Amino acid sequence: MLAAACALPWAWGGVGFGAVRAAAAVLVSAWAIGELRREPGRHDRVSRRGWVLAAAALGAFAFLQCMPLPQAIVRVASPAAARLQAAAFRGARSGPDWLRAIEADARARVPEASPPPALPAAEVAAPAPSPPHGWTISLHPAATLEKAFWYAALLAAFVLVARRCADPDRASSYKVVLIGLGAVLALVGLANRVSAPDRLLWIRAAPFLTHPFGPYVNRNHFAGAMELLVPWAAGFAWDRFATSGRRALAEPATALSAVAASAGLVAGIAAASKIAAVLLTTSVAIVLVAGARSRARRSFAVAAVAGVLIVVAAVGLLGPLAGRYVELWEVTAGGAKMTERAVVWSKAPAMFRDYWLAGSGYGAFHAVFPIYQPAGETDQWTYAHSDWIEAALAGGCIGLALTLAVAAGFAGSVVAAIRSSWGGPRRAARLGAAAGVASLGVHAGVDFNHQIPANALLFVVIAAWVVAPALGKAGAR
Repeated sequence: MLAAACALPWAWGGVGFGAVRAAAAVLVSAWAIGELRREPGRHDRVSRRGWVLAAAALGAFAFLQCMPLPQAIVRVASPAAARLQAAAFRGARSGPDWLRAIEADARARVPEASPPPALPAAEVAAPAPSPPHGWTISLHPAATLEKAFWYAALLAAFVLVARRCADPDRASSYKVVLIGLGAVLALVGLANRVSAPDRLLWIRAAPFLTHPFGPYVNRNHFAGAMELLVPWAAGFAWDRFATSGRRALAEPATALSAVAASAGLVAGIAAASKIAAVLLTTSVAIVLVAGARSRARRSFAVAAVAGVLIVVAAVGLLGPLAGRYVELWEVTAGGAKMTERAVVWSKAPAMFRDYWLAGSGYGAFHAVFPIYQPAGETDQWTYAHSDWIEAALAGGCIGLALTLAVAAGFAGSVVAAIRSSWGGPRRAARLGAAAGVASLGVHAGVDFNHQIPANALLFVVIAAWVVAPALGKAGAR
């Protein structure tokens, strides 16, 4: 489990099919081994939680979206999807020429299209592929199936980590290893940025029109990883300092967390994500102030926050971050123009009205949105650039209700976990990890970090670490 979480960021954020499928196989294998090693008859307090069951229902719903269903069910669940499929197939759903019939219909709509070339005799004699059987709620069932399998792997990872991290020793191992990952990511990312800003890890040229940072193709997603790891590292270092004072700096784990917090903060700001800069600064400030255990420590925390603000301001002014804020102001000042995200979001209500009940299918946004794209817009939109909006469009009211139920239940477990550790030695660390998870949740309103496999896995593992104490106790929410 830890190997997958630590390795996936280095595979360009895990965005390739090979990387995400390999990671999914590792996660499911780890979960299966954990199930085999679990004591028979032992009560499982994690997977029996109401909101964890809602998360499982959400995954089942995603699988349902890509399953062939009777036409009558699809017409009720998603009339818009049924109309599109009816128009696409036009009754040519059987017989050997069903594909040719669809192609001929498409060419008839474009008068200037050239006639199809004559097929060689060998291809004419070849058997035609079978026509599709049954309709689907998802308008891109293959993409939805891929998302559903990855979601199932993430859910298995959450259950396994939450069970194992109920043991304080294992929880400590997860914390140190992942904070170490944050330190290495930050240092390598900064070195890569200074020496070869247009190459991914000095190995591969960045794809056209991308803004890489370290191993990530998109600098905003690198900043998202820092959002998760930096507050956690800062909280751990603050806990050790509050307990042992300056002697804590001689401890390897404390020194590692201090490096991860400081280097990660600088790297996250240097990545020049506008929202991540605000969230990183805010979460670190909250952890330092709320984690203080005495008035003297609180005064020191305020001084530390002031130092953080100076560092953020210096890195922001010297790097490209300030220019990005100026660019945003120039684009949106006076309402003369909209940002690229706003172009997509302005069409979200119309798309939601068409797929309000069962959605258009998880992962199908890029196939459905062109119907709603404003006239004159030629960009290809793979994501809605808002995980919350895309979740509503993909799952409709059914998927959104399940998502909100999971979020609400998880928030309750976070509060219970923080309360249980508030007077103990891990108070700031748990608060920092919770702040990182919350930051990425807020960031999801304007970006798609949760659809980047490496960040999704880090989010799930850290979220499980946060709530493990609450889920392991009877009666916790």
